Amino acid sequence: ARFSINGTYFSSTSNTIGSDVSRLKGLTINLKGLTEGEKVTLEVEKDKESVANAVSSIVDAYNELMKNVDESIKIGGQLHGESTLRMLRNELRNLMTSSIMGASVYKNLKQIGIGPADASLNNISTSHDSIVSLKFDKDKFLQAYDADHDALKALLMGGDTNNGILIEVEELIEGALEGGYFTSAERSYQKQVSRLDDKIKKQNKAVEKYRARLEAKFASMDLLIAQMQQQYSSFMVT
Repeated sequence: ARFSINGTYFSSTSNTIGSDVSRLKGLTINLKGLTEGEKVTLEVEKDKESVANAVSSIVDAYNELMKNVDESIKIGGQLHGESTLRMLRNELRNLMTSSIMGASVYKNLKQIGIGPADASLNNISTSHDSIVSLKFDKDKFLQAYDADHDALKALLMGGDTNNGILIEVEELIEGALEGGYFTSAERSYQKQVSRLDDKIKKQNKAVEKYRARLEAKFASMDLLIAQMQQQYSSFMVT
């Protein structure tokens, strides 16, 4: 494809033009046909609905993760007693609910519509779920986006003076996955399984030896009984 944008000509091996060709960051253009020299005007707007839906999915994933972790570390849970996992869970929640340094406009997620359910006359619940889970207020998020989408992006993804909450969350989780808690826990469990396997093998060998001794005793007992029966028969004949 050959085309021009604002008077600058480009060529591409595909009719789908990405930012690597057009130099228009974040924009993909699909060429549908020839225009024979006629200019085509494209109006480009930020897709804030897709952004809001993506953030809503992040909140849902966070709530599901916290629910699963709490289910695992509670008394009777499969990972009860894993203090490091509980600490990671608390760090994650702190990142999602606390303010960050260096932000100029939006300093925490609650300002853009992401936070715990507010207590009211109709909602005074102090249950575990209401405290741990976050809710997403789409209208408030879109209002914050329209007011200053650059500040909203800086809060989520970072800017010149801060890392951004989602970047901090990503680093926390990646650190736990790559050489952190989960790697250490996996190695620890593998060692425990290996020790149990060795113990089982030793116990099986001990059982086999004990079984062999019992079988030898039963064989000797059968032989002795046969001898006694033979002696008894000889005695009766005599």
